[in-house]
Amino acid sequence: MSDRVINLIEDVFKRLRDEVDTWSSDLNLKLEAELGGFVDSLLSKYRDEAREVDRAAQLKLEQEMYEATLKLKAERLKVLDGIYCEVTAAVRGEVMKRRNTPQYAKLLGSLLEEAVGVIQSNEIKVMCSPLDFEAIKALGSERGLRLTLEAGPEDMVGFKASSMDDSITYDATLDSIISLMSENIKNIIEKAAEEDMK
Repeated sequence: MSDRVINLIEDVFKRLRDEVDTWSSDLNLKLEAELGGFVDSLLSKYRDEAREVDRAAQLKLEQEMYEATLKLKAERLKVLDGIYCEVTAAVRGEVMKRRNTPQYAKLLGSLLEEAVGVIQSNEIKVMCSPLDFEAIKALGSERGLRLTLEAGPEDMVGFKASSMDDSITYDATLDSIISLMSENIKNIIEKAAEEDMK
């Protein structure tokens, strides 16, 4: 073969090699670009999914904290309500123990005066425990009142008074007094409980 043919063949091989190199380089660039785009889309997808998982976990945590807070508040209210019931029962018990004492008669006397002030009459119907009939009669006589006594429950502490025509009533029972003071009592209990927690 002649040099010319050999040069021609070498030239063809060189061109083919250059084209293969160019094609290979273009293919590598194309593959890198496609692979980079694919990796970016995967990362973006998983990043978004990871954000959603984080958001869901955060929401779940907040929900659990909210529910735990509500549960603690409910338990605290239950405990405070139990203390309130114990306090009112203790007050009732202490007043019942003092039923036949001068202190109890003094309490009934001041409540009877308040009833007269509300009803605006010296003629009053009074419902009370049969255990308090004598004390109420004596207090009414001392004050120049005409009382009509009616028997209430034996465990009634205090009395209910009304005008003779029942148009005006005055509840001076211990239960009514405690009920009127319930918010104050609950506030005192709550403050005492907060002080204990410090």
